[in-house]
Amino acid sequence: MSEKEVKELRVFREFAEACGLQIKPDSIERRDPPEPDVRCQIEGEGPAAFELVELVDQNRVARPLNIQWEIMSGFRNQFSEMPETEQIRMKEVLGNATVRVRINPNVSTHQRRAVIPKILRSLLSVQATFQGDYRLPNELTDIACVEIVRGQVKGPRFTAIAGSHYNPAPTDKVLDKFQKRYKTDAPTDLLAYFDTQHSPPRDEISRLVQRISKSVGVSGFRRVWIYDVTKEAILAMISC
Repeated sequence: MSEKEVKELRVFREFAEACGLQIKPDSIERRDPPEPDVRCQIEGEGPAAFELVELVDQNRVARPLNIQWEIMSGFRNQFSEMPETEQIRMKEVLGNATVRVRINPNVSTHQRRAVIPKILRSLLSVQATFQGDYRLPNELTDIACVEIVRGQVKGPRFTAIAGSHYNPAPTDKVLDKFQKRYKTDAPTDLLAYFDTQHSPPRDEISRLVQRISKSVGVSGFRRVWIYDVTKEAILAMISC
């Protein structure tokens, strides 16, 4: 499977535990187009299919992030190469955390790569209960900033966001999914999730639900779920 497919399967398994649908874990299967992304069995309902889509601003977050996927791999690789004592320390203080790193888009790729080990070393000093904006050493503040988000995750998980202003509740990819038709004999839901991009405040979620509700009737989905990966929380469920 591709990296995207592996991620979506992980997201769906986490969603399955949080949504309350009693999805049978051993029934979860990855499927290829023209079928929806996932097929499973729901206790008391039978077969079900789910198409997945990430809620992320394509222009200001998704495309710039293509440049930084390599940087996120750098975080994972650098972490795995840290001395065992430092890895243990980082798991102690960030074992339930997503570390969101915002990289200055005006610095070079070389500079971004060079800053990774410095950020990791700095994070060894974080308190195990700290969450929010983390103050990096002064020499790093012009290159990067860090936010620590606590949740029911197996951390530390590293993500990156490029740019500073973005649409907090994008619907373009959801509406694209509404226009597609899938080949399946099972009732189909859409799972729209926040991961790379922060989930927005409640008022933005309400506006997102309103925009989706206006169009869900013309889609082939019976329900649309909005899910926060970091918090492992269902933010909304919209029925057709």
